[in-house]
Amino acid sequence: MKKILMIAVLGMFLFSFATIVSAEDKIGVFKPNVEFNITNFCSTADCTYMDLESVTYPNGTVLFLGDAMNQVGQEFTYNFSSEDSGTYYFRTCADPRGSEMCERDYFSINPAGAAFTIAQAILYGFILVLLGLFLFLSIHGVRKAVSAEWLIGYICLSYLVLYLIVSVLWILTKNYIIGFPMLESVLFMAWFVMGIGFLPFIIIVSLYILGKEAKATLEQGYTKQGYSREEAKELSRKNKR
Repeated sequence: MKKILMIAVLGMFLFSFATIVSAEDKIGVFKPNVEFNITNFCSTADCTYMDLESVTYPNGTVLFLGDAMNQVGQEFTYNFSSEDSGTYYFRTCADPRGSEMCERDYFSINPAGAAFTIAQAILYGFILVLLGLFLFLSIHGVRKAVSAEWLIGYICLSYLVLYLIVSVLWILTKNYIIGFPMLESVLFMAWFVMGIGFLPFIIIVSLYILGKEAKATLEQGYTKQGYSREEAKELSRKNKR
């Protein structure tokens, strides 16, 4: 059953990465809030005009811009002040008044300024699978811990590994899986809360586990003195107070 679960999780990771690997754009992938600069690439005519026709956002929304780009010599520029990532479709024409002798292409904008390649998908997938394995082992250690010290250590390790998993997933959604802004927000909040809550978590868990161990030690001592288990519990409770 455990092997089947591990295979299913691995398959889910691979499927997820396969859906976000970006095809390499002919023009490229750029970061937002930078001036887009492209050399005239029209091959059918001496193109003198370029405009943005439309943009498709990651959520599927299509916006028609119809905005001409600035031309300096054989270069066209456009200042992207929006944080919206997406795929921008444009055309270059010999005559801005018509559609004759035009060529069309597209480029993408995302926070990373780069396409998500197969090599990156493999790397991130390997990291997540490795972290998942560590998480599985640390949780198993929590169940099999032989002392309070080991129990605290395994719990802290599980917390740390889970924090790293959330961090990696947040980086992925922030830079590449840009079609799910709500998921990015949830992962960011989880990353932030877990980061500032790590030390308080360690303190609270340690005090709780050490307190339970001290109580169990007291109960065991009273039981050895001849008290019943119920009496030992009551005495240990009073002694704790």
